[in-house]
Amino acid sequence: SVGVFEGQWYRQSRGVPTGGSLCVQLANMTVYSRMRKAVYSDSDLMRSIKSVKRYIDDGAGFHLGTAQEFNDWLLLVNQRLAPYGLTIDESTVKSPGLYVPFLDVQFCFNESGLLQTDLYTKPTDSRAYLHFSSSHPKHIFSGIVYS
Repeated sequence: SVGVFEGQWYRQSRGVPTGGSLCVQLANMTVYSRMRKAVYSDSDLMRSIKSVKRYIDDGAGFHLGTAQEFNDWLLLVNQRLAPYGLTIDESTVKSPGLYVPFLDVQFCFNESGLLQTDLYTKPTDSRAYLHFSSSHPKHIFSGIVYS
């Protein structure tokens, strides 16, 4: 793939083209494979994890323990992911009844254990649109209308 940045043309010489039709699928499969090998397959490590959901580079889960126990768990997970060039660099720990953002949703469990959800908009969301003269592939422009 080729692109222009500050008037200079660049050509990608290796790897999957950014914005290519297989990028998302390849990234998803690769991260899942590494997480399964380094984290999910270790029953002792996963003992305090009730549930995990992941979408590409975003994840959410439920840890049964204190905030300190979660931080200790996260440190160990990052040590195991380091050889693959992966880290979990952001986390949010909340008590029941307080919302946690995940993708475009925020969720929590109320005191009765019922799941509650609401729309989540990142604080950095500027509602800006991709400029038509951008070097993004054509399918990106048509997808923006639906996102």
